[in-house]
Amino acid sequence: GILLQAVMKKALDAPSEANTKIFQTVLTQVRQKHLLAYFKDPDIQMGVEALGFAGRIKTFGGDYLHISDANLGGAKSNLYVKASVAQEIAVTDSGANISLTLDYKYPRTADNCSLERKEGLCLAGIYRDYLRVYFPKGAKIGEVRGFENKSTTFEDLGHTVIDGFFTVVPQGLAKIQIQYQVPGDFKKTGTYKSLIQKQPGTVGNHYTVTVNGKKQEFDLTEDREITVKL
Repeated sequence: GILLQAVMKKALDAPSEANTKIFQTVLTQVRQKHLLAYFKDPDIQMGVEALGFAGRIKTFGGDYLHISDANLGGAKSNLYVKASVAQEIAVTDSGANISLTLDYKYPRTADNCSLERKEGLCLAGIYRDYLRVYFPKGAKIGEVRGFENKSTTFEDLGHTVIDGFFTVVPQGLAKIQIQYQVPGDFKKTGTYKSLIQKQPGTVGNHYTVTVNGKKQEFDLTEDREITVKL
């Protein structure tokens, strides 16, 4: 609260010529989901959701992917974990066969997180991640690897979801692999379409999406629609 008051005071006291830059910065932060809006007035809330400023999980007429990581550890290990995502997509007559690989690398050495420590911060500890991956509703989950517990599949917010738990130690890595099938008429329409929704607060994980051999690479800084002619 104190930090927010200081930021607001500095912005409101800024000279008028800085307003354009402040507005552009806020708009970028909102678009990249570093700021989310929630209003008790339903009409105003409907407006910010229409603009994509409320973090709403969407449904989409095609393929869909949303990856949600939750750090369950007491430390701030996600500051240092670098995540990358790769999708290998083979379009079929009935939809698409997809191989999803999530790589988590933790290049930093561990901090002293002992309860007896006399000084220093415990930021880099063991990364304990509860992971949820959202697919289109009706997706069929095949082989799953990398979770430390047995993953579960369920429906949520109009999507088929798989969840599980894993850890990454400092200077270590983890790999999650999920094979699944998505129904669709991509071949009939001649176009593969997908919506990838960014998780709020993430910096921009690196994505590699390959559709029938056609590769795209990008950092996911905001929600992204993908269209590939077949």
